[in-house]
Amino acid sequence: MDCRIVFDLETGCIDDAELTAFRVPDPICRGFESLGPALAGRDAYRLSRKDLVGILGGPCGCFHLTDLATDLFALVRGLKEVDRT
Repeated sequence: MDCRIVFDLETGCIDDAELTAFRVPDPICRGFESLGPALAGRDAYRLSRKDLVGILGGPCGCFHLTDLATDLFALVRGLKEVDRT
């Protein structure tokens, strides 16, 4: 699984998101690639796990993807805290 996002470092606004599966661990994990664009326009610094679950398929979605995205956005929030001066 691969999750790629393009966002503005100052505002956190997501410009583009792409979700790709090379292999999936479970049949329920198929078909999520089309959900990437639903992240566009959202604030990468404020997305919670609950937000991500809702965007990425809800209770019927792939928890592997949700875990991957949650970890990715935790790293993104860390970028905001880094002093860029």
